[in-house]
Amino acid sequence: MGKAIKDTTKTARQYGLQHIFADCRRLNAHGKDLLRFEAGQDVAQHFAHDLKLAVLYPKDLINKLAENIAVNWGAFMAVFFDLDLAFVG
Repeated sequence: MGKAIKDTTKTARQYGLQHIFADCRRLNAHGKDLLRFEAGQDVAQHFAHDLKLAVLYPKDLINKLAENIAVNWGAFMAVFFDLDLAFVG
């Protein structure tokens, strides 16, 4: 996952983007807190303070672990279950 995050942020910076939307509804990290922890670390490392990330994820699988890790380490990230909220929130 780290490479995907790194590549995404590199491309966003090349194009001068500030907001990134990730539709992760097909991913399933249910019961895989280590993956969520590492994803939060990767987001914090590569997104720094100049990019904002909105993640769309199934409501019943959201536990906020990746989001909390990323935010506590300085990234702007929010996880949503509703597409409309992801674009407004």
